[in-house]
Amino acid sequence: MADKYFTQEHEDAIVAYCNSKDYDEKNRLFREYINDALDDLIDGIAANYEFNRMPNAQDVKYRCKIDMISILHKFDPTKNKKAFSYFTVCVKNWFFGEYKRLKKKKSKESSHSVDVYLPYIESAMSEEDSYHSYRESAEFVHYFLKRFKELDLDKYSEKEKKVHAAIVYLVENEESIEIIKKSAMRKYISEITGIKRSRIYSLLRKFTDVFKDILYDWENLDVI
Repeated sequence: MADKYFTQEHEDAIVAYCNSKDYDEKNRLFREYINDALDDLIDGIAANYEFNRMPNAQDVKYRCKIDMISILHKFDPTKNKKAFSYFTVCVKNWFFGEYKRLKKKKSKESSHSVDVYLPYIESAMSEEDSYHSYRESAEFVHYFLKRFKELDLDKYSEKEKKVHAAIVYLVENEESIEIIKKSAMRKYISEITGIKRSRIYSLLRKFTDVFKDILYDWENLDVI
């Protein structure tokens, strides 16, 4: 797998590919950037989730890549989700679908030949994929901030606006601020805004539906 795996350069190439109507330009972008990025993404997920143990693993990965190529045009950069997160979910869904199909096939067969690799995949699926999880988490934070900053604050009170600004500050500085519990977050917001901690909880509730909507949209951005 390449050291520089699915970089901003690859992100930009996919966006340009989706926006271009020129066949030669799309072909160049795919050949120079997207092809290797898809290979690395598929290889990484296959390795992390033990899908390489599947019978004819190379053929399985090739079929996955063909399907990913067929949906390249479905990626919509205007939905604010990064290409890495979008295609990570697509590839995972594809492999999990293949896993379920083979598991169903195994249950119908008397032979145990298909059964050998399934426990490894099931074990891997129950463990955290640290690299892809970290990338997706970082991209969700970026998505959350963009959406949260776009809120129309005219309908909020002055205290709610202060809480909004404090949340933005805490999320933007989350790497340098240790927030272990929700109560710690309320403490930080209270210190930043000068509002009593007893009032912070009720003010935060004003943003509950906003948080839920952002999370729902992130999880349902037109992925297969």
